[in-house]
Amino acid sequence: MTDYNTPASAAIGHNNPPRAPTPEEMLEHAREQIAAALDQLEPRLTQLLESQGKAKAETDEEAGKVSDLIGMFSSLGGRLARAHSDVKSPYLDAGRVVDGRAAAMRERIDEATKKLNVMLTGFQQQKAKRIREAREAERAAEAADPEPTLQTHAAVDAAQATVRGDMGSSAKLQSVITIEKVDVKKLPKSFLERPKVLAVIEAEAKVLLRAGTKVTGVTSGTAQQSRVRKGG
Repeated sequence: MTDYNTPASAAIGHNNPPRAPTPEEMLEHAREQIAAALDQLEPRLTQLLESQGKAKAETDEEAGKVSDLIGMFSSLGGRLARAHSDVKSPYLDAGRVVDGRAAAMRERIDEATKKLNVMLTGFQQQKAKRIREAREAERAAEAADPEPTLQTHAAVDAAQATVRGDMGSSAKLQSVITIEKVDVKKLPKSFLERPKVLAVIEAEAKVLLRAGTKVTGVTSGTAQQSRVRKGG
């Protein structure tokens, strides 16, 4: 088993604190832990697989043995899940600590960026408004005088909505799609039959049907499937 708590240059009487494991050492430690845990279950799995390969369900007695065998596999699956959890849990906890710290900083970054975007968008919208007003004035002037004045064009050019930063960044207004309301009755059949849309509808329908609520437009049925309970 890998021991990464002992410094590589440790000697008798050393006072060096334990060093942090490298990513490679952590991976190797995880491999050793899961291998040690699962190696204990491997002989039982091999035994059950041999029985599964010989299993038949042509009589009540044979079907009963198949039921028992399913229960044994289920029990082994439970042992596997516990072993998996025991090994994985410390890494998950460490991952949550890392994710939590990163998420907290990401939230601050996103909040600050959001405020700046609101500020910048407001400025650019006002700038775009000035551009429209200048163009309307230009069209009005051209209607009165076929030859546009250089001064009018200069005003339009000076009010371009795109802004540029000293560090090379640039920002310009762009159209984005926003959905304000969905009228389900008017949605086309082709949209409702899209696989991802159907998957969401079917999942929600199952929730309602399990609760005993009838869902108009949904045809449902029941299918029988063996469910084995562990013997006492």
